[in-house]
Amino acid sequence: MRPFANQADPNVAFVKTLQDTDHIIISVQYGGIKQTTTRKQDEKIQRCLQRLQNSLQDKIRKAIKGNKLKLSPSDDSITSKGIQLRLVDSNDQQVDGNRRNMDVWNSHHRLYINHTPYNIILNPPQILTMSLPLILMTHNTIYPQIQLEFCRIQQCQFTWYRSHPNTSHDPTCHQWIEVGHEYCYKPTSKDIDCYLKVRCKLPLQSVNEAIAISQRPVAIGPQCQYLQQRFNSTKKMTAKKEIRTVSYNILGESYAGSKYAKQLYRYCSDDVLDINYRQQLLVTELVNYNADLICLQEVSQQTFDHRLSYGLHFNGYQGLWKHRAFDDRDDGLAIFYNQSKFQLISQHNLDLNTSIQKDSHQKSLFNLIRHQHQLLQDVLTRSNVLQVAIFKWKGYDDRLICLANTHLYFRPTAELVRLVQIQAIINHLSFISANSQGLPIILCGDFNSQPSSNAYQLVTTGKSQYTVEDKTLNSSSNKCAIKLQFAHQLTFDALSGILNSTHYTPKFSGTIDYIFGRRGYFKVEKVIPPRKSDDINSNFRLPTSAFPSDHFAIICDISLVHNNSR
Repeated sequence: MRPFANQADPNVAFVKTLQDTDHIIISVQYGGIKQTTTRKQDEKIQRCLQRLQNSLQDKIRKAIKGNKLKLSPSDDSITSKGIQLRLVDSNDQQVDGNRRNMDVWNSHHRLYINHTPYNIILNPPQILTMSLPLILMTHNTIYPQIQLEFCRIQQCQFTWYRSHPNTSHDPTCHQWIEVGHEYCYKPTSKDIDCYLKVRCKLPLQSVNEAIAISQRPVAIGPQCQYLQQRFNSTKKMTAKKEIRTVSYNILGESYAGSKYAKQLYRYCSDDVLDINYRQQLLVTELVNYNADLICLQEVSQQTFDHRLSYGLHFNGYQGLWKHRAFDDRDDGLAIFYNQSKFQLISQHNLDLNTSIQKDSHQKSLFNLIRHQHQLLQDVLTRSNVLQVAIFKWKGYDDRLICLANTHLYFRPTAELVRLVQIQAIINHLSFISANSQGLPIILCGDFNSQPSSNAYQLVTTGKSQYTVEDKTLNSSSNKCAIKLQFAHQLTFDALSGILNSTHYTPKFSGTIDYIFGRRGYFKVEKVIPPRKSDDINSNFRLPTSAFPSDHFAIICDISLVHNNSR
């Protein structure tokens, strides 16, 4: 990819401001010689032009010396004697040499190299990269993975093509048929066994474009009657004063690719477990839910950046990602929110283990467990995190709403660890809500806790008790059981209800995923059940070729209770 969008035009000087730095890049071409220079934005233009002039002159002299640049006798623009650069304004008056780079490199000015004028283009649109997903399937919309600078996808021109079926694997041998003109493309039965190509042209640029060709032909995509039924239930967008919330553990690739998972999901082929296959199903599923707020668990940064964000951004969502604490696995939490309904105000994420040790509002919790040495070690060595975002609800008195997303420790025998994590989470949310009176809070996630668990009890009742063996005494004869009391004032209701089951594997099925809402603040308008109980038999298990995760997405439409709407 060329460094600047219109590099083919020799009489244009390209100037690019580097994001998050105080530098600019200037690129010119003179007599077939290209020169690119990086300078500070606050540098005086006189010094900048002198350095650019010297660098360009050195290149010209080396080219002449090496007989790489041939001059005609009549050519007075390029000489071995030297060149001169000057910058003039719209009145053809030379710009004051004491002015700064940041103020003078713009389209109203013109650069001269000797007698040759150069128009200045500031921050030209540029395509950095563009590619297509590895696996393409019918019934699943394709969103090219494209990185742009200084322009938006909506400003670009896209053209889609398909090859003739059963043609060579060599892209240069394909004969292409034009099939579409949008950013995204949904393959049909006509595209099966065909390769796809997409061309992107930048706005108002005729010479710069990018082309991406699929690595594999289009395959037949699975169709799932159950998912289609859910899509029919979520086809209609929510009303202005309602929120459709989704919580979904998408089965991260670091887990699906493990030896344990391959044994657990032995009924699935490697192709079905491949994230490149499942990403198409995930994006299709999430887009069709028409949610306002989405909380995802087991999301790698690669999946967030390159597999989910393109499709969701194009459909009006903005995303946030939080990495697990001190964990080598590429795994974390993600929130996507509908930008037409919500505006991000602030984030209050935390690593649970660090918060328990250091935050003042966790002091009582730390004191409760500090003498339980094994428990303390188990809690502080866990990498679980909490993702918290506060939004302004547009069009609803611009009131604030808090969304929290988490994924608790998974081992079935670690109920006490999850109790501590829940207490830490609610302590943190209580601390946030204390600074914003009457703050509605939605808490979503994979809690790895069934409705009969102590963790669920603590969330919904505000208290729970757990009995452990007191190991602080040296004499075994004096050992006794002690009761750890957990409590808080910020109680929640399970807005998603107690569903039949949210997680299916050969070893376990049960409800462990929830959407909780601060008690007294929300009214449930509708819950979209994962699956009817009579549709499930003892052989039912996830994932499948049509369903990309071992969890169901939890979906409910909610509204604020009138008494707490201010």
